[in-house]
Amino acid sequence: MTDETRETLAKLAEKFESDHPYGTALRDVLTPRTYDSNKRVYAPLTDAERAAGRVWSSGGPIYRESWRQWRVVGETRVSWLVESHGTTRRVRKDMALTSEQALDDACYLHDHRHRIAERD
Repeated sequence: MTDETRETLAKLAEKFESDHPYGTALRDVLTPRTYDSNKRVYAPLTDAERAAGRVWSSGGPIYRESWRQWRVVGETRVSWLVESHGTTRRVRKDMALTSEQALDDACYLHDHRHRIAERD
């Protein structure tokens, strides 16, 4: 578990005053995000693209929109159990983002990965 996740969990536990640090009230609030390559959202067509007769967007999927948000219903030592279409699935804690800041950082690294690689 990362320090950022520990801080988030500690703040939420203080806020909801649960007997157990991962109590029901905390699970209702914690909604980690994981990257889902099957969830693709494309930018809408611009007026110029529509005027040119295009039907589909010419760009790739929006990276930020590919992060799926889950509702935590339980946990194991290394993963959260999340609700998914009426069933439960596991999401590894180290593969999930728990805050908007972490999502912003991941999107920044993805959008600028070529420039960052050139610096090294």
